[in-house]
Amino acid sequence: MINNLLKKEKSYLIEFLIWDDLPLSVLQISFNFPPLYPVSSPPIFQINSSWLTIQQINTLQNQLIEIYQEIKPDTVIFRWIDYIRSEGWKLFGVNKEEMFGSKEVSGENGNENEEEVEEASLQSHTFSILACSPISDRKSKFQAFLAQVHSLEDVSNVLKQLKSNKKIAIATHNMYAYRIIHDSKVLEGREDDGEGGGGDKILYILQIKKAENIIIIVTRWYGGIHLGQTRFKHITDCATNAYDKWKNTTSLPASSGSNNTKIKLRTSEDIYNQIKWDPAYDSSTCIIGYMDRFEGMHEISFEEWPTSDIPFHRVWYFKLGDKVVWDRKKREDFVKIK
Repeated sequence: MINNLLKKEKSYLIEFLIWDDLPLSVLQISFNFPPLYPVSSPPIFQINSSWLTIQQINTLQNQLIEIYQEIKPDTVIFRWIDYIRSEGWKLFGVNKEEMFGSKEVSGENGNENEEEVEEASLQSHTFSILACSPISDRKSKFQAFLAQVHSLEDVSNVLKQLKSNKKIAIATHNMYAYRIIHDSKVLEGREDDGEGGGGDKILYILQIKKAENIIIIVTRWYGGIHLGQTRFKHITDCATNAYDKWKNTTSLPASSGSNNTKIKLRTSEDIYNQIKWDPAYDSSTCIIGYMDRFEGMHEISFEEWPTSDIPFHRVWYFKLGDKVVWDRKKREDFVKIK
């Protein structure tokens, strides 16, 4: 009993690396446990670092207290460490290459030929990726992407193609799940990418939808505010919306002997998001045609669109180069899942 009491009052020190490949990125947390920990009191702790400012340390310490308040009475120390390594370091505003120097090797010692072969093989196997409208909540943003896959190699290549977009590559989490049917056998898998339970939520949607040969990726850009269980609702909603939009896009109306039945046309916002996020399309060549209420039809570049305040319902067409790839009036959509 005395040993246990002494152990509880004793100060502890945990030292760890923010980035495993950078030995200088060390962070220390010294702490001890008050009598009411973890039921109603957080650990008494202090963060030490030679490369962070006092303001950065204070910001991180406040965030760790919020995490404790969110999960108490569960123990929190190792949850803190997981958070700092996966998300919390982004609060510092630190560019690790500028701070510590890049570990990448180029020139004679680099493996440039292997990298070129990998990129070339990926270009020869390009997937069409459906991008859905994002969900934003308290500075965090969630967005789903969907593609058709028929093998684990397809899964790997879809992920590589998606992460060739820099915004997606630097996102806090790229969680995903896939469901492949081959020879009447079901192959399923999921990845949380640091968002514990996120992959399971996506896989559950694929299972209840009885999806075949589909991968859904939900990307999260963390905004610095913890969302608690709400984040799982957003992940589930993103995955559901992605599958439903894909199903609506690929489903044809039942034959009724009439040629007047209209096929459901994807919205202009759906097309905008796909061109924005799908590496198969070059948004810099995109022109958006829209109807001005007073001056008639106008065109605007894709890059200018976010600052234009033009509602999506006024969009009439999208052009990539000289080709119209989506036309509201003609009900044509050539930006499709293959």
